[in-house]
Amino acid sequence: MKIVVLYLGKRGAGPMYSYEFTKALLQKDINILAFISSECENINLWKKLESIYCNLNIEIVYTYNNVKQFIFNTFNVFNYFKIANKIKEYSPKYIFTPMVHPWHNIIISFLPSRIKRVKTIHDVKVHLGERNVFSNFLSWLDIKKSDILIVLSEHSKKQLNKRINKRKKIIVIPHANFSIYQQLDNKNNKSKTIYNRIGFIGRINKYKGLNVLFDAFKDIIKESPETRLLIAGNGNCSEYNETFSELKDSLDLEIRWIADNEMASFISTIDMVVLPYIEASQSGVIPLAFSLGKLVIATNVGGIPEQVPDNAGILLPPNNPSAIANAILKLYKNPNKILEMGHNANKYALENLTWEASARIFLEHIN
Repeated sequence: MKIVVLYLGKRGAGPMYSYEFTKALLQKDINILAFISSECENINLWKKLESIYCNLNIEIVYTYNNVKQFIFNTFNVFNYFKIANKIKEYSPKYIFTPMVHPWHNIIISFLPSRIKRVKTIHDVKVHLGERNVFSNFLSWLDIKKSDILIVLSEHSKKQLNKRINKRKKIIVIPHANFSIYQQLDNKNNKSKTIYNRIGFIGRINKYKGLNVLFDAFKDIIKESPETRLLIAGNGNCSEYNETFSELKDSLDLEIRWIADNEMASFISTIDMVVLPYIEASQSGVIPLAFSLGKLVIATNVGGIPEQVPDNAGILLPPNNPSAIANAILKLYKNPNKILEMGHNANKYALENLTWEASARIFLEHIN
């Protein structure tokens, strides 16, 4: 079987999700032609993959590295024709887009209907703080211009069923663990060290409830002043500047884009990941934390309960700082419990959240 993987994004979870999924399909002896952005942050991993697997060919697409180039290349129709013609020549059965990008559907519109379109829909509804006309339109178009839709939770499948024609096939493939981060980690993710540090990891956005975590943390340091909070991720933090100043003696701030080779080292030096989300489809941070042997404290919203088993994490009601503070303080009174749940989390990721399983489910359904 021939499949085209089309991913023109540059950074974030998308490059790694696309890479891991593609690698798993290659291991199932699927022939793949992959179109990858020249600016993709893990481009070297893709090139290495091509050197290993004879059933993979990569086409590097020059995209953009600034706004001016993005605007110019977006209106360069020749680029779309060029990519579409290469896909037609390859004559795949499916074209798979693992993550949203504004160019994908333009390219797909030049392809014949015999090439079936498979898309991963990470967020059926655009999140609080990210909603605008453009993002809403992209979300709608991604769903409309698909023959088969992949979602990461049953919660998202229910949401999707309310929005689409029932004739579309929907496949639930839970987010697998980013095993590549373990290779990038310089520390032992099975460490028996307690760091007295909790972490909020990932993009900073309104729906992620960072203000709730701050309220909880103020209660935590009253009883456990040695505890620290790491915040690692990029985003607009202007509304938190006053809180940053108030808690400066207990905060470790890395408010910037976190590169792949840094992510694992940050997570390895905390005791648990805290996700106080107000709303969510699911979280890619959860399988990442699990793969590095860290328990997760998260709110019971969206598809997150499907990701967090009892022995590897704790689910709490949303918008409840007291519940978060109490759960964390209780764990620090029993540090062996932190280590035990971290071990369980790592075991769960290795046994249940594999890319092999993702590829198997994918192929079972599209066949």
